[in-house]
Amino acid sequence: MPRKLNYIHVATLEPGYYLLNVKLTQNGKGGSLFFEDECKPLKVEFKNGGSILLRLRKPTKIGVGAARHAILDYAKLGTARAVYIKLLNRVQLKLRIPMLDGAGYICILSGIEDRENIPRLRREAAAQREFLHFRLDDESLVNPRLFDNPFELLPMPETPWRPSAMSSSSTGIVLHLYYTDLWPEFALFLNTIKRPFHLWITHCGMSAALHNRIVQTFPQAQLIQVENRGRDVWPFMSLLNAGAFDTCDCICKLHSKKSLRGSGTGESLFGSRWRRRTLYDLLAFGRADMVIEKFEHDPGLGMLGPGSFRIPNDRCDLRMAWGAAETRNKTLEIASRLGTPMSDNDLDFFAGSMFWTKRAALKPLLQLGLRRQDFPEEHGQLDGTTHHALERLFPRSALLAGFSLGVVPPVTIEEDLVPTARAQAT
Repeated sequence: MPRKLNYIHVATLEPGYYLLNVKLTQNGKGGSLFFEDECKPLKVEFKNGGSILLRLRKPTKIGVGAARHAILDYAKLGTARAVYIKLLNRVQLKLRIPMLDGAGYICILSGIEDRENIPRLRREAAAQREFLHFRLDDESLVNPRLFDNPFELLPMPETPWRPSAMSSSSTGIVLHLYYTDLWPEFALFLNTIKRPFHLWITHCGMSAALHNRIVQTFPQAQLIQVENRGRDVWPFMSLLNAGAFDTCDCICKLHSKKSLRGSGTGESLFGSRWRRRTLYDLLAFGRADMVIEKFEHDPGLGMLGPGSFRIPNDRCDLRMAWGAAETRNKTLEIASRLGTPMSDNDLDFFAGSMFWTKRAALKPLLQLGLRRQDFPEEHGQLDGTTHHALERLFPRSALLAGFSLGVVPPVTIEEDLVPTARAQAT
């Protein structure tokens, strides 16, 4: 159900272009505008009056904050909208804030905008849209507490960690810990695994204190410093090429995914939810042990990943799943080198590149003979690199090796409240 908002409804606008004018009352010290369609609301805060260009593709409710500090007038532009838009400063149109699920956009023209508000609104609107694509919104069936603070829900690891099953290990966990500040969170999830496992941690540099803390808690860990190249993918591939996983039957690939705020400092809510959603689904509440047992009892199963991030799907279409044209072209080129030419409709992968896999399912990737030079130096690339292409080809490798793919369904509220419950992989 849509979230209930505390605002005064002014009108429900049909699709089209509108010009909105906001005026503060005499005692007004700022207020809020609300835009709400059948999916999600968007809130715009302001300290002064101003004007907004509104482009709607769906019927949308508009209103002002219930504190009654503002008066909202609006007019539909009709046939004049083309001329009006041409008169607008191009810079202003670049500041468009997308509304959710393709409902339109908002362009703040004057008065309301400021150097901090516009970028923040754009980031929040884009993040909310991504939340919906991957079912990370507050109104999903998942308990929001899972996202907020896993330290309240999962037991802290002992020093040193001891598995409950002491047999020899054929399981490997590979963690690329670029953001070393996230180690305490990963320690929580690794601590939930009850059977022995080999642990490889690649990193681009860490303090001696953190290094000692890791090996004291997980004595079996092998810490390997690597160049910041290829992000989590090249460190994983370099270990695969070197035969590090040869004694493992199954492997879990993890990395310290973090989406930063536009300023480059601090973590966005979207990044933390993505990472924790994946870690809960792959490791928590006995799921790691369940996945390993699933591999043991199903010889044809080669790779399992979080169902929320298997794309394309009903919320993330093929165009979004491919990303930039450069990524598509690079993926198709490497797929041809693998001997498995792809069409657009063959795309099927786990966004975020975290999953469980049988070692044998990765064998086709070895024939690529990838080297560090195949991965570009890190410059914050958003798309189009070798590691973006391989993210889309890990499942393809499993299929080429003769295995099937599966998903681990999202952790539920009931599973959170009853930690002994065990989900079933499908």
